[in-house]
This record gives sequence, structure tokens and C-alpha cells, in this order.
Amino acid sequence: MNTHFQLTRIQNYLSGRMNASEMHALEREALEDPFLQDALEGYKLQQGVDAKQLSLLQQRLARRVERKAVERNQQFFSWQRLAIGAIAGVLFVVACVFMLLKNSLFQVPTTTHDVALTHPFEETIELVQSYSGNGADAFPLNGWHHLNSYFVAHSKVSGVKGKVLINFNISDGHPTTIAVKELALEGATDSVEEALIAELKDLLTAGPTWSGKQGELVIIYH
Repeated sequence: MNTHFQLTRIQNYLSGRMNASEMHALEREALEDPFLQDALEGYKLQQGVDAKQLSLLQQRLARRVERKAVERNQQFFSWQRLAIGAIAGVLFVVACVFMLLKNSLFQVPTTTHDVALTHPFEETIELVQSYSGNGADAFPLNGWHHLNSYFVAHSKVSGVKGKVLINFNISDGHPTTIAVKELALEGATDSVEEALIAELKDLLTAGPTWSGKQGELVIIYH
């Protein structure tokens, strides 16, 4: 700001030495510039401002303008520092939350529990195909190992040791006319033997499909 020029314009304005367009321009500037408006009001209150007093007024106006500018800059930089500090604080909090979530989501549990899965008949039943010269030719389509696993998984009668010989016919892939030809169990009661025979018939009837016409099977319980 050219302070001397502004004060000269103010003095010309107040003393009536401006034309209408110049006065209008100064008044419009005063509406947009609060410092210029304050200066106009201040000079209006002064009676008989002359050239001798002009330098003192210029100095006062210049100091006031400079002080306002310094205050405005201080406020700007203060708010700027506060804004930067607030943003840094928010970023720090977000980073901490992210690290906590990352650790909680991807942390591998260090405590393990050993679980043993057992079956009461595991490794206790052995199925053996028997050919006694009676024309037995049937075999399970999924293999003997699969049939043995099926018997182990579905057998319910416990405490059995010995051997059972069964023969049967095949109709539509399933055993029919199942008959027990030999039953040699150690210390089994009649009720246990009856339950075991019924269970074997049910397992063969509802079990895997077979190929062939006639089957003979030896079931050994260890």
C-alpha cells in the first residue's frame, strides 16, 4: 500500500478536490477495504487537517496497517499449525488402529489341541474273498478296501472275536439271499451272535454295489 498516495486521496476527498468519478472510486474501495474506511472515518473526525499534520497521520496509519497485517499473518500461521497438528494426530490414530486390526486378524494362534479320532472297530475287521469251489465270482465295484472301510465305519456290535463265513447271490448289484455258513466266535452269547448276523445282513444289503452273480465272504474279527 502506498500510504502517502492514499492519504493524499483521502485529503482531496474530504476537501472536495475530487470529481464525481474519483470520489465514487474511493468510496467503492473503502467498502472493500476496512482499513481505508477506518482512515476516512478518522480524518472526518479531525478538524482542519493540514500538511503539517499529514506526516504524523501518515505514520499512525502506516503503523496501524502494518500491525493489522502482522496480526493477520500470525492468525493465519497459528491456524495453519493447528490444522497440521490435527491432521498429524488423526493420521497417527488411524495408523495405530490399522496396526491393531492387522495384528488381531492375521495373528496365528499359538495354542494347539491334539484331537484323536478313533473308531471302536478300527483295524478290527478283515474281509476276505473266499472261493470254495462253489462258483463264487462276485466282487465289490469300489474295491475290497472300500468295502472293508464301510464295514469298520458302520459296525455296531462290539466285543466280537472270531470268523464268519457268508455266501449270497447278486441281484441288481446288491447281495440277496444272504446265508451264514460258518460262525466261529470266541465266547459270544446267542444274543450277540444273532445281533451280529442281523447286522452283517443289513450291511451287505445296504452297502456298496457288487459285480458278478454269486459271492462268498469271510469276515474276521480280531
